[in-house]
Amino acid sequence: MIDKKSKVYIDASFFVALQVINHPYHKQAKAKLSVFKNMGLYFSILTIDEVLHALSRYEKDKNTIKKIIEESILDVKNVEILGLVKKSQSIRKYLRVWLRFGLKPRDALHLYLMKENKINKIASFDSDFINNQKLLKIKAL
Repeated sequence: MIDKKSKVYIDASFFVALQVINHPYHKQAKAKLSVFKNMGLYFSILTIDEVLHALSRYEKDKNTIKKIIEESILDVKNVEILGLVKKSQSIRKYLRVWLRFGLKPRDALHLYLMKENKINKIASFDSDFINNQKLLKIKAL
């Protein structure tokens, strides 16, 4: 049974490592999979964009990449896709997160989406999230 209270935001760095067998973090990503077994998994449209970009470095066939996205994200029961709700209000909040934490714009947008959706765990190999967990009030898994 999926525990919707237990949420984890899936970062592109984690997802790509999981999909690419010769990725430097592939074994670590596979080992962490059991942790997420009964959790709600959250991607954002930004994460999917980053996944498409990163996977295209490993896989040239666009249909294969499309199939990976569909089968590993879109067709999975415990996955939800996050986006901006009220665009101008969301952008203002995102900008405040970006200014407050000094993150790169994309990382700030990921953090904003996590905060807006009450997600405090992230599956990521991104050092900005890992090294700043305390400041960002998140747990990097």
